[in-house]
Amino acid sequence: MRPSRAFVAFVAFAWSAGAAAEQPAVGLLDQPAPFDAALRSRFGQDARVLSIGIRPEDAEVQLQDPTTPSHVDRYPFEEGALGEPEPVQVGRNQREINARLFPLADVDLSILQRLLPDARERARTEEGQATQVTIERVEGTGDYPGWGRPLIHVIVTGPRGGAVVRYGLDGKHRGTNRW
Repeated sequence: MRPSRAFVAFVAFAWSAGAAAEQPAVGLLDQPAPFDAALRSRFGQDARVLSIGIRPEDAEVQLQDPTTPSHVDRYPFEEGALGEPEPVQVGRNQREINARLFPLADVDLSILQRLLPDARERARTEEGQATQVTIERVEGTGDYPGWGRPLIHVIVTGPRGGAVVRYGLDGKHRGTNRW
């Protein structure tokens, strides 16, 4: 007995509605352009960044105050707009602060559209999803103290583990740490 056309149409509709419901809403990780545009519009290419953090629902940037170089401020990005500055405690060692900063002009957030699928694959985590991206310099260890090049850290989590996948600002894979 063949199913009726009405039944087939109902099953197809129900399946497509369920599949659409399972699709996550597009967030800032998938489409960082509004955040990127707000950063460049407000601060310009010459801004010096301490860190950038992006999650699906919000983002933030920590940057040096150009009028007072010993100050770093955090600017949250929520509901499509950059908020007011909040002070960040970075210490008083100006050499260290300068060593940790990097130019906003060096950051291309559009690269995330390519990196997120790659990070999920490299994480080898069942049902892994990219949950956060952080861009910052990391402190060297061992025989090489100091601050390295800025890296893009993509955090991928799933029900059975996760990973931090690191890339250079050029998008080249630098390493993966799984848990």
